[in-house]
Amino acid sequence: MKESIIESVIGLFVLIIFVSVLSNVLTAILKDLQPGFPLNPGIIGLTLWLIVFAAIAKILSDRR
Repeated sequence: MKESIIESVIGLFVLIIFVSVLSNVLTAILKDLQPGFPLNPGIIGLTLWLIVFAAIAKILSDRR
């Protein structure tokens, strides 16, 4: 039981780091493609988190 909690916490930290890095990379790529385009990095990060949470909810609902 304790190992599964530790694995869940480690997985959550990995997920947070992955989404943060992906958000920064996508922001940098989009700024290079459209230099004059006003881009808000928060919108990209929020969109990625919504996709992640939707995927987690889908996986959890399929398990039941």
